[in-house]
Amino acid sequence: TKANTWLLPGNGAVCRELVSVDSIADKDIINTFRSFYTPENMTLIIVGNFEWQAVRDRIRNTFGHLQPLPDNKKLKKTVHTPPYPTDGPKQVTGTFAPFLASNGFVAVAFRTAGSDSPDAAALEVLSSYLNATLYEQIRIKHGLSYSPEAAVFMAPDYGILYVTADSGLRQIDHVSELLHQTLERVVAVTPTAEEVARTRQRILLQWVQGYETNAGLADFYVSVLHRLNKAGRFANYEQEIERVTPTALARVAKTTIRRDRQVEVRGVPTLSYTWFYFGLGAAAVVLIFIFSLLVRTVSRSKEMPWYRR
Repeated sequence: TKANTWLLPGNGAVCRELVSVDSIADKDIINTFRSFYTPENMTLIIVGNFEWQAVRDRIRNTFGHLQPLPDNKKLKKTVHTPPYPTDGPKQVTGTFAPFLASNGFVAVAFRTAGSDSPDAAALEVLSSYLNATLYEQIRIKHGLSYSPEAAVFMAPDYGILYVTADSGLRQIDHVSELLHQTLERVVAVTPTAEEVARTRQRILLQWVQGYETNAGLADFYVSVLHRLNKAGRFANYEQEIERVTPTALARVAKTTIRRDRQVEVRGVPTLSYTWFYFGLGAAAVVLIFIFSLLVRTVSRSKEMPWYRR
């Protein structure tokens, strides 16, 4: 939450107060249903081998009774693109999260452009390239983390690129140093054409595996719906990935991996299991000591004559 608030100022994505089911009234659910569950807010995506007439009948029977929302009750859609942060780097830590654990993690995040940007494909390739590099450096070469990774999240108008790695508490500073060294190396050294080609191929193979089911294809169409509404056609993402060159990747790395747009997040437990068990042991010793004092006091009291008690 702290990192998102700084990386995406004013975007409203961070809930500042706890909202639970207990605070939701029946009228809130009814009003939400009437405001959003309307034909103009719906997009129906059908994937698979089906008979069109049968599907049309099912759609009509299921949704035909819905009435459009009157114009005076339609919600106004406003898009607020959060500005780029400029006063980094920042470092934040969790608050009692987790409270008790034996490991921690380090993450370094950067604000990026969104999926509508011409650099979106290069950001995808950069993320995959960083992911492979981190795995090689931190897990295989140094053996300090079980699952180092890099990923990019992109809304249409903004995004976040992050690298992260879990580690033991004693190694967390070393892991943080390796994360930063990897980022600096990617900015300073342009990847070779062979490295970029392998990265592009890895992305395309992952996409193929993700589109092996009807549900996977439906999810894909949902994810690119905004571009269909904006451009009137689906974009050829595979072609955009194939066009990413080492030069383009190096340029996006330099414009994205910047210290003034960087925040480091450390997830360190309030108590490690070592200190937790040490505290339990110390508490047990104190309780035993107090109990022994009480026993001795009671015993002495019984041994005293009644007139001295």
